[in-house]
Amino acid sequence: MTTVTVKKAADGFSITLKSGVAADFNNAIGTLKSYIHASARSYDPQTRQWHVDADAQTEFDRWLTYLVTVLGARIEWQHDEAKEERQHQHEWPPAGYRKQPTKDELYARLHLLPSAPAELIKAAYRELAKLNHPDKGGNEEAMKLLNEAYAKLAA
Repeated sequence: MTTVTVKKAADGFSITLKSGVAADFNNAIGTLKSYIHASARSYDPQTRQWHVDADAQTEFDRWLTYLVTVLGARIEWQHDEAKEERQHQHEWPPAGYRKQPTKDELYARLHLLPSAPAELIKAAYRELAKLNHPDKGGNEEAMKLLNEAYAKLAA
């Protein structure tokens, strides 16, 4: 089986090919050369890696599709973990942070006015729960929002 390791760089992709069968390896290299123009690819013999320019993204995607469908190759994507870590450090709001809804937003989730009495809040919640319950084909996220609104308004 041919294994293709792909690492995305700012200017394109770095590719490392490994195969236990020489014919598959040669086929992968041959198709790389036929799919991607010579001006958009290069080979570094020291690292044994191919480099494909970002401009050849479409051709590169077609080549990967060919490898997977015809040769049964396995694609492994490597990520620049240091870059991802830097991005997460500057991310705001932090991952997992969710703004607390205002009281007006909670009433709006139940399709009510803020002046609605407790009995109407309960009745609206029950009807909307029937429509949005995941067991009845509803949306799980919508049900979570309804539950949150009812819990905070009924308390």
